[in-house]
Amino acid sequence: MSERLIEQVRACHERAADAKRKAEAAADPELKASLLDIEKHWLALARTYELTESLRGPSTTTLALREAERYFRWLACILESSNDAIIGKNLDGIITSWNKSAERLFGYTAEEAVGKPITILIPPDRHNEEPTILARIKRGERIEHYETVRVRKDGRSIVISLTVSPVKSAEGRIVGASKIARDVTEQKLAEAREKVLMAELTHLNRVATAGELSASIAHELNQPLTGIATKAGAARRWLVAEKPDIERARDALDQIVTASHRASEIITNVKSMFKKDTRDKAAVDINKLIWTVMGLVTVDLRKHQIELKMELNNQLPPVLANHVQLQQVILNLVMNAIDAMCSVQPRILSVESKLTGRGRVHVSISDNGIGIDPSHADEIFKPLFTTKEQGMGMGLSICHSIIESHGGRIWVAPGDPSGTMFHFKLPASINKGPVGPTAA
Repeated sequence: MSERLIEQVRACHERAADAKRKAEAAADPELKASLLDIEKHWLALARTYELTESLRGPSTTTLALREAERYFRWLACILESSNDAIIGKNLDGIITSWNKSAERLFGYTAEEAVGKPITILIPPDRHNEEPTILARIKRGERIEHYETVRVRKDGRSIVISLTVSPVKSAEGRIVGASKIARDVTEQKLAEAREKVLMAELTHLNRVATAGELSASIAHELNQPLTGIATKAGAARRWLVAEKPDIERARDALDQIVTASHRASEIITNVKSMFKKDTRDKAAVDINKLIWTVMGLVTVDLRKHQIELKMELNNQLPPVLANHVQLQQVILNLVMNAIDAMCSVQPRILSVESKLTGRGRVHVSISDNGIGIDPSHADEIFKPLFTTKEQGMGMGLSICHSIIESHGGRIWVAPGDPSGTMFHFKLPASINKGPVGPTAA
């Protein structure tokens, strides 16, 4: 009996170590806690066996066996109550165990699944995955967070994240594999929607940039073009009074006048082509837009180790706005804040929303970055003005145009104690009145 107990102690320690490895790799806090609890109980069971071996009494042997049964029942409860599908299979790919979450995820009952090949879950075009997985398991490898597609009993495809671990016998031989499967279909769909949204915002940024650029060019060129037209008209009148080649001079000057007017018309047409349409407005929850943008920049925040502080008033009324354009403003301000903090540590991004006493929704986005020269405060929203080496000087100009077209106001202020704070205010949709820029 002592040799068997020693073998059981060794097996318990191996299972405890395996649970610890899985816990260290687990991203989900609940799963990590459950695995650490499993590790603790395997170690406790090992200690019970060790006590039995040291005492070598029949009563303690019976106690150890009863304790073992109790722990095995407890472990079985853990498996059954897990939110993840936990499946066992042998080295031939035949299903040997199937918990309740596996039933919910794949639609097969345990009676229908156990004894069947694991390929009942694998789409035909992915059958080559199983031999590869089994080959790695036989080598003692662990496969972590492997994302793939599987098929439910009803034929519906789902995206899952798999963790596959070797299962060893008491003698240490690899006899099968345990698979933990988590449905990530909704997560992948959400990521795809975010990518589409980012592509749309990028496109709108480009179009808006072209619009602002054309407006700036139109403003700059219309003045000299108008001067050309005026001078050409005056020259025409003066030349009418002179004798030499009056008709040809008149024709040439007429052509100058016509060409200058045509150039002005072309520029006006370009400006109109890219003019932003703000008529498509509806009641918008500004906090929801902020959360959407924060979701889009999650990767950037994590990459740059930026702490996010949110203080949103959940009693805000909606604002009347084009939600895509307003989201574009928030995204632009947030990305500017991220860029401004690249050379500081720690990095803190703060976002606040509140309602002012005049029934206007106020949003603040602040950073603790390098800040803005106070002498630039009045120029920062002008087209083509930039302090970035690779900047076009259009982003904040676009934000300014969008906020003003929504009847709001946007401005910048120094951060406290450092950095920059951008603010904008918009009239709440409960306010009735004409939409247009007003003082805040």
